[in-house]
Amino acid sequence: MAQATLNGTLVDDGGVSPCDCGFQWGETTSYGHTTSTQGKIEGQTFSQVILGLLPDTTYHFRAFATSSAGTGYGADRSLTTLSKGALSYWYHLNVRGLNLPYEDLDGTKELHVVLKNLSPVTKNQGADGRVKVKIDYEPAA
Repeated sequence: MAQATLNGTLVDDGGVSPCDCGFQWGETTSYGHTTSTQGKIEGQTFSQVILGLLPDTTYHFRAFATSSAGTGYGADRSLTTLSKGALSYWYHLNVRGLNLPYEDLDGTKELHVVLKNLSPVTKNQGADGRVKVKIDYEPAA
């Protein structure tokens, strides 16, 4: 069985804080599952690990925040788990010197890159053990 970590940020607490923040998730946009919640205030992040996911399956999820003012929902997102037995290596890349056309919620300009199923033993591996990857970036028109 697979697992995934869902991450969210409470963008607007509607003037009522703290809010109970969590995620709905499932194989369709009807979701069917709800994580436990965490009390957060505007600008704070939250995350939940969901367990028992089937291999090679697409799951939908969305964040939610509940307070005395009501419940708000984030946009539907999806993820697909790896095939059974597939190895997954995740690398965090620091990409600098790009003039990105947008800013993250915290006002920084970051390019997030995920490399899936890249073996740490490749022909591109440097002598220091770092995996070297060439990334060509072109801003969207």
